[in-house]
Amino acid sequence: MFVTRWPAVCWVWVLTAGLLSNIGIFSEGTFIIIIIIIILIVIIIIIIIIIIIIIIIIIAIIIIIIIITIIIIIIIIIKLLLNKVFPVLHFLMSSSTHLQFIFCLSFGHLS
Repeated sequence: MFVTRWPAVCWVWVLTAGLLSNIGIFSEGTFIIIIIIIILIVIIIIIIIIIIIIIIIIIAIIIIIIIITIIIIIIIIIKLLLNKVFPVLHFLMSSSTHLQFIFCLSFGHLS
């Protein structure tokens, strides 16, 4: 006989098994086997759901890592471009005489 921590559940199983065995559909042993099979199916479904959740979390982590890597690469490219362009701009903007020289060259007269 089934022994569980919940007497109500145990009595439901016993009564159902008794009724089914009285009707002649199941004996008590086959009813217990059916209950065990249902419990195993539920456990397998729970394990499959947990595996799917773990796979989704792993895929999300991979996507986040890829996005962060792309952002870092873009920042590095922008910094490299600014290092190539900014020193020229910094040199041109460093003093007012450089600006005056550029304006003189662009407009063709000295101020």
